[in-house]
Amino acid sequence: MNRVIFRKEVKEIYLVPFFASKRGRTALASDNGLRFKYVFRDDFSPRYANGVFGGATPKGEINMNFFLERFPVPKSVYHEIDTDTGRLGKEMSREPEQKMIIRDIVAGVVLNYDEAKAIHNWLGDRLAEIESRKALAQHRDEEVQ
Repeated sequence: MNRVIFRKEVKEIYLVPFFASKRGRTALASDNGLRFKYVFRDDFSPRYANGVFGGATPKGEINMNFFLERFPVPKSVYHEIDTDTGRLGKEMSREPEQKMIIRDIVAGVVLNYDEAKAIHNWLGDRLAEIESRKALAQHRDEEVQ
């Protein structure tokens, strides 16, 4: 049996053999694999992002700031009113005028080189899965027609 030991000063995960105690604790690792338990923090909240800004840091890490790109909400909007129906008509003006786009930063992540490469590969695999599904769906649609 193995035990997983995490050390902050080392960037690797070490698997160190250990013997089960008399209390019968289950091992995290065995010769056949390693079990991970996912724990969600109390403040965990998925965020939608439609863009990212960042780059390499002076220490050679990757800094990513995920954002939601949107137009600002105006302070006021003026609409005409249809005098026959009393319904709201087209927008006539807004204050202030929209001359910018807001990039609302929703999360930031810093990755070392090795983790960035691993996530790059993982994303590539997920994209390949999606592309395969899309191709299969398109093929089915073509067969129906």
